[in-house]
Amino acid sequence: MKKIEWETQIVDEIKSLPKPDFEKEFDINRQNKIHENLMTFSRSIESRQRRGDATKRIVAGLAGIAALLLFWVVFIPLVEDSNNITIPNIEKFEGYFHQEMEEMHKNENNHAYKLIHSEFNLVHKDDAIAIYKEDNSQGEQIFIAYFEKQDNQWEWKQTRGAQWNSRVNWSSMSEKPYIYSGLIRDISVKEVYAGDEQAEIITIQGDKRFWYAISPVKETEVMIVEDNGNKEVIEEVE
Repeated sequence: MKKIEWETQIVDEIKSLPKPDFEKEFDINRQNKIHENLMTFSRSIESRQRRGDATKRIVAGLAGIAALLLFWVVFIPLVEDSNNITIPNIEKFEGYFHQEMEEMHKNENNHAYKLIHSEFNLVHKDDAIAIYKEDNSQGEQIFIAYFEKQDNQWEWKQTRGAQWNSRVNWSSMSEKPYIYSGLIRDISVKEVYAGDEQAEIITIQGDKRFWYAISPVKETEVMIVEDNGNKEVIEEVE
């Protein structure tokens, strides 16, 4: 088979593949996976090109086709990962969050807020948290809110807040899931634990950080670990 006929056949096979559902499939994790695989493939092509002019001419003709094939293989999985959430669903959640915030504070003057971080499917499928900053009459506060989706609609379940009034502070939600959270203003603090659960730590600005941990226990101690290995149990801030 001549080269041109071989290439034409490959192109025809690519064109016959089903058209992807971009809204359903093209989430952030999938984009990162595509980029990672294409970069790996590109590095292997560059290595082959150094072997000689003959190899270079062959590889150059195949690179585009191989990249397309790789894109389709990664981009159209047979089974969708249940832990992923698509971009339209993220936008729908953020739209709900902003709508609720505007409604809750519509009669307040000089109220400002900013959504800092959100995560999905933490305790179970179709739940989420939002971490956001508020500037109000009490100054700057950081909040964490827990949401669940019921009948395809998001519902705001619980909220806890904290202020920058100590080096490390925390409080916890009174209903399941028991989310422990607080603020850190000490760069020596390396880790935070709520019982056996290690907290996620998110940088807000400079040395200001926010942490949260989801515990199966309603009442447990919170401990910090410093860079030097020292451990300290922290009391709850009411």
